[in-house]
Amino acid sequence: MPSRKLLLTLLFAQLALFALARDLHIAVAGIDANLEPGIATSNTGMQIVPNLFETLIEMDMQDNSVLKPKLATSWHRVDDLTLELTLREGVTFHNGDPFGAEDVKFSFERFMNPDYRGSLSRSLFATITAVDIVDDHTVRISTAQPDPILEYRLASLWGAWIVPAKHYQAVGADAFGIEPVGTGFYRLSDRQPDRIELTAFAGYWGARPAAERVVYRIIPEVSTRVAALIAGEVDIVAALPADQYASVERNADLRVERTLINNIHMLVYNTWDSPITDPKLRQALNLGIDRQLIVDALWHGDAEVPRSHQFAAYGPLFNAERQVQPYDPDRARQLIAESGYDGSPVYYLARHTGYVNELPVAEIIVQMWQDLGIDAHVSVVDPSQLDLNTASVGTWSNTMRFPDPAGGLWLLWNETGTQQIRGWTPRNGFNEVGHELEIAQGIQERFELSQRLLDLWEEEAPGTVLWFPSEAFGVSNTVVWKPNALQTIDLRAELLSFID
Repeated sequence: MPSRKLLLTLLFAQLALFALARDLHIAVAGIDANLEPGIATSNTGMQIVPNLFETLIEMDMQDNSVLKPKLATSWHRVDDLTLELTLREGVTFHNGDPFGAEDVKFSFERFMNPDYRGSLSRSLFATITAVDIVDDHTVRISTAQPDPILEYRLASLWGAWIVPAKHYQAVGADAFGIEPVGTGFYRLSDRQPDRIELTAFAGYWGARPAAERVVYRIIPEVSTRVAALIAGEVDIVAALPADQYASVERNADLRVERTLINNIHMLVYNTWDSPITDPKLRQALNLGIDRQLIVDALWHGDAEVPRSHQFAAYGPLFNAERQVQPYDPDRARQLIAESGYDGSPVYYLARHTGYVNELPVAEIIVQMWQDLGIDAHVSVVDPSQLDLNTASVGTWSNTMRFPDPAGGLWLLWNETGTQQIRGWTPRNGFNEVGHELEIAQGIQERFELSQRLLDLWEEEAPGTVLWFPSEAFGVSNTVVWKPNALQTIDLRAELLSFID
């Protein structure tokens, strides 16, 4: 029986902890209705999911994408088709279920169900054929063919999260998406139409986060979000456009934190049923966009035009000599004439509350196309109604899922990816080259195949890159936190602290 003195000491320690505990309030433009982590792979879903769930392997973006232990403490290749992982012991899910091999098996094999709604996750893990349980804390993951980047797939924040098998199967995917359960340092404690509340998970196996409670407030309007920050109602404001930087920085208690993210804002074209079925016409549209002018005008230069669909994080697989998409209206007009364009209207779908600057970008690009002789129009829709099947052009963003070309262009544009499902069938060998890239082992071979893939994609022109956007946040000076290149709002202990 503990002594009275010991009980009082423990009580005072607990009271001190609660006294020091801080809440963190974050204003966001929106939050995914379904937070099932293999489905909530959008920009808004990634604001929350990494705080609730964990992957087997961690890709440390602060340390050159080095792979480090997370829910797996070690791993090794058994053969060309098999990876064995040793799982961390003593880990529990938010509902009290112990973490083990059954959860890993279920987490990845659920993607094999053709009815699973997370198409990106299905594509990301399509090489996996089975997850075999060796014992409670050892699994072997098998692939259909040699997969030189399997470890990076398992570290990807876009689907590699581990879910509790028994609980998920008991409640079903929809209910799980409303009340998600993971092993992360925060657990979902409340959910309302206009906010989501997370509370520090007392049973977390790692370091306890600085904030005891995190409240995400959904405030769609930019000006209202900024006003809440200035009034001290929130500590962080997400999706801050460049024209609001001055409003934040005028206040000595606030600052703007921004970084270029591993994400490319895109246009995607409906090549099946629209006036732009001819690749020459699509090439003309791409040549008719002055990307640098738009970056300078709307981001004040705080964005970057990419060298095609690739990321510097690829390291030796990045081609720094590749040309950026040129602006060439004369060549564009020539291609329009060669395409036999008949003057049919081209509709560009855009949203009031989508990506930062989405609507002004649409208006500028449409004007540029009109100057080429294209009968282009902006069609403004509600975010829930953004359906490329109803228009010729739509907006998209492509995030690097891991630092390799197979985690960029190929993953998002292959035959199981969104665009080939809804509006494009490549006819020039694009898919064949992509499959070669998946299994290629050597750096030089992978580099050459990735460049060939880019050539074929630009030739077919099912879409186009626009720019790497700058992700900006308004932040209270009492909060020590910086955004990262992964678009997540990561609130782990080593990344967040407070200044009193």
